[in-house]
Parts: sequence; structure tokens; C-alpha cells
Amino acid sequence: ISDTIIREEFTRELTEKLVAKLCNATTTLTIDSILDAEILNHRDVECLYVINGEGKQLSHTIMNPKIMVEQDENFKPALPGEDYGSKKYFRQAMKNKQELCTSLEYISKATGNLCKTISYAYQGIDKKWYVICIDLLCKF
Repeated sequence: ISDTIIREEFTRELTEKLVAKLCNATTTLTIDSILDAEILNHRDVECLYVINGEGKQLSHTIMNPKIMVEQDENFKPALPGEDYGSKKYFRQAMKNKQELCTSLEYISKATGNLCKTISYAYQGIDKKWYVICIDLLCKF
């Protein structure tokens, strides 16, 4: 089995697991508590966050405590209310709802690691659309 297939399977399973828990959570507090608990299980996930259907960040950016953050004074994790409406990974997820979208690889401002963002639009219990974003380290 190729690395690519293993990675895709991991990403799909992680996304499904998160969405199953997140679909009942519609407030910053409940989403944050789910992401806080989940990130501890994944050493290859740099951070997790949820954006609402209007493109505004709903959760805090939950950084993985197992990954060293570089002391870059220019980096601040995004906070609820931050606008992602123009980000390609948000627009792609909203256009292709319930399909995994993967960004190009990039250097994380938080850690200096090579990462990519997985985004996935799901419907909450309130019938609104949300996008879970998973910043994954590009190494397995």
C-alpha cells in the first residue's frame, strides 16, 4: 500500500470521527472542548479549527501541545471571528460540500513545519454548514 493511500485513509477516518462529534456542537465552547480532546490523540495534526458557513472562524485555533511552536512574534493563532471567506481551502470545501479538500503544502508560520490544510464542509444539527480545518504535518 502506498503512503498516499495510507495518508488518505487516515485523513478520511480522522475527518469522519471529528464530524461525528462536531455535528451536534454549534457554539465556540462546545466545539473547542471537542477539538481540545481530539488533538491530543494525533501527533501529526498541528492544529484544528472550525469556520462557519459565512467564512468566520467559530472555534479557537486549537494547537497541538505535542508540537513545538516556534517563537515567531509574528504568529498568533487565529481567534473566533477571523474572516476566511477569501481562503481557497474554505471556498473549495463550501463548493464541494462533504468532500475532502486538501491545500497545497506550505510552511507553517506556527512551527516552521511543512503542512497542508484538510478542509471539509459538514452540516450541523442546526442545519447550518460548517468547515472543519485540519492542519496536517506532511510526514508520517
